[in-house]
Amino acid sequence: MADDPRFAFTKILVDDLETESTFYNTVLGLVEKHRVAGGEGGGAYTQSVMCCVGSDEPSLLLLKPLHRTSGAPTACPGHGRAAAPS
Repeated sequence: MADDPRFAFTKILVDDLETESTFYNTVLGLVEKHRVAGGEGGGAYTQSVMCCVGSDEPSLLLLKPLHRTSGAPTACPGHGRAAAPS
């Protein structure tokens, strides 16, 4: 169904994973498929993988760096460059 509207793939750095996950579920109808924890030390993170209802294709990744000061730029895991504050 190429003509059906869908949410394109996006990754967002967040400070509050629970609040953001609830927001995207309520507003866009995305559902959380699973959570992934990774990295180590200062690069540790938790990531919520969200999909459109009826799809297993990831549409939105909500990334919560575990050792990030709120609002401070940080490196995206796997990308090595600073990301804008969320």
